Amino acid sequence: MTPNSSDDRKVTGVGDPAAPPFRRLVGQVVAVGDLDAAVADFQRCGFTLSDRSARPEWEIDTATFGFRDGCYLELVTSTGRSHEIGRTVGSFLDRRGEGLYMTTIEVPDVADVFDALGGLDGGIVAAEPAAAPPDRGIPCDLLWIRPSRFAGAFVQLLSYRDGPFVEDAVTPGMRGLFNQAIAVSDIERAVADVERLGQRVSDRSSRADWGLDTATFHLGPESSIEFVAPRDRGRPTGGAVGAFLDRTGGGHYMTVFEVDDVEDLYRSYQASGVRTLGPPTRTPPESPWPPADQFWIHPAVTHGAFIEFLTLV
Repeated sequence: MTPNSSDDRKVTGVGDPAAPPFRRLVGQVVAVGDLDAAVADFQRCGFTLSDRSARPEWEIDTATFGFRDGCYLELVTSTGRSHEIGRTVGSFLDRRGEGLYMTTIEVPDVADVFDALGGLDGGIVAAEPAAAPPDRGIPCDLLWIRPSRFAGAFVQLLSYRDGPFVEDAVTPGMRGLFNQAIAVSDIERAVADVERLGQRVSDRSSRADWGLDTATFHLGPESSIEFVAPRDRGRPTGGAVGAFLDRTGGGHYMTVFEVDDVEDLYRSYQASGVRTLGPPTRTPPESPWPPADQFWIHPAVTHGAFIEFLTLV
């Protein structure tokens, strides 16, 4: 994978400036109903708890699992409905239950993105940039994209003020976030949504064996976002994505973590009784990534979050 050129990344319809490039996937948030139970389940899956903190000003409670490349997985639950953030998390749980809630993408400067997208007048961002809560001690700024402008997925942009942050305690054997798959019914519209944010599609293909149409955006050399749409619901994967769309209308479908040794991780899950969807398999030849071995953990174990682990061959 190679970084995309940003020479012609122009934002259409909101002015002339080129939108700053997305650097990488840096965080994945999972909404849960019982945070204590969810923490215990993710720890059983080998994730190392890095931080547990309430954010009363936002009416949420969180638990964070860090990785050695600075990426993180965060569990979040609502503690109230007066603040917009607590209310939004609570509403998500009411409507869709536990599962993948929000993806965080690192950018050089959220203020530049805000201006390039036309600010609040552009209709793409949900609010002005805001500083992260000070209690975590991570100097960074945040900007939220409207889900309707990102193929139904809730996306948060983040820029660090003092360089990337790595938790003191990180999960051994896990490198970090590799891919976020977003299920869509109209893949052309989904691609247009992200191109409007200044990104360029890297790969557009059909995967006959899986019954999917796909479009991939590489975020620098480290991670990617992939849109998936059912092409053949008679195939197991195409049918699963189709059923997800029928149930939810689309959005965050699956998160992929790169790990040091997927075979070793699978064996550890077998030994400890953690449910999976089968042993590791090789990625299909039409995949936009280099060959890799992969397996999936059962979403019942991870509170509705569909998670894949992958090791590049």
